[in-house]
Amino acid sequence: MDRRSGCWEAGGATVSLGRYLEYTDDAIAARLSEMTPEVIEQLQGWPALFAYEFSEYDDHNSVVAWVGRITSIQIRGSSARIGCEFDPSVPPLTLRKMLAMLWELDIEYETDRTHWAVKDIDLEAVLRSKGIIGTLPAPVSTPQLAITSETVERALSEVEHLVKTGRGAASALDRIHTALHGYLIQLCVDASLLPVQDEQLSLTAAFKKLREDHPKFSYAGPRPGEVTSALKASSSIIEVLNTLRNNASMAHPNSAIVPEPEAMYLINLARSLLHYVEMKRTTN
Repeated sequence: MDRRSGCWEAGGATVSLGRYLEYTDDAIAARLSEMTPEVIEQLQGWPALFAYEFSEYDDHNSVVAWVGRITSIQIRGSSARIGCEFDPSVPPLTLRKMLAMLWELDIEYETDRTHWAVKDIDLEAVLRSKGIIGTLPAPVSTPQLAITSETVERALSEVEHLVKTGRGAASALDRIHTALHGYLIQLCVDASLLPVQDEQLSLTAAFKKLREDHPKFSYAGPRPGEVTSALKASSSIIEVLNTLRNNASMAHPNSAIVPEPEAMYLINLARSLLHYVEMKRTTN
C-alpha cells in the first residue's frame, strides 16, 4: 500500500524496508524477514494487491487497488523498489469494493499507512466470492504417482500451492515442467531404458523414449494411426512447454510472462499427460 498517487500505474513504488512485513502474521514474517534470493523468488511468485491509502480518496467509486504480480524487487540501502504488473483479467478495484472485503483480505487498521504486508489468504477465492472475477471450471487434478522422487513431489506440491492460492499459473509453469520431466526420467530409469538417471535427457526425449521403448506404452487398440498421431502431438505440446518454461515463465527473469489462461491451459495439459503415463504404467 502506498500514499503516492500514480506510482502503481507507472510500474512500481519504493517502500522503506522498515515497513516491510508490517501487519503480517509473526510466523510468516519470520520466514520472509531476510530478503534472500529465495524469498524474492517466492514474493514474485505470489499474487499481489497493489493499493493506495484509502484516506486519500473520498469517492467510493475511485479506483484504489489492482491485482497483479511483483515483477522485480531491488534493494538499495534501507529501501526496496517494487516493480509491478497488473492482471488484465481482474478489473481495477474501487474503494467501495475494497471496503466490502477487508475482513476476507485480513486487512484491519493498515488502510491509511504506506507498508508492505504478506497475508495468508486465497486471493482468487476472495475475488470469486465477491463476484469480481467469474467462476471457472475446476482444473485437472494432479494424479497420485506411485513412483516418484523428492524433487517431483516438491515440484507438484508447489504447483498445487501456486494454483490454489491465487493467480499463480504463470509461476507454476516452471514447477509442472520440473515435475513432469523428473517423473518421466524416473520411469525410464526404472524400466532400464536409461543406464543411470540422466537429468540431461530433455523432457521431449524422455517422453519419446517411453512411448517407443517401454513395453507398457505400446498400443494395440482400434484406429492405431489416429491414436499414434494424438500421442505424437503430445510431444509437440511438451516441446512448447519446454520453450515457454525457459522464455516466458518465472523460471528465469523474463520480461514477458505467459498470461494466466494460457498458463493454466498448459498446466492442465501437463497434468493430463501425467494421468495418461501413470495409467499406462499401472495397466497390466
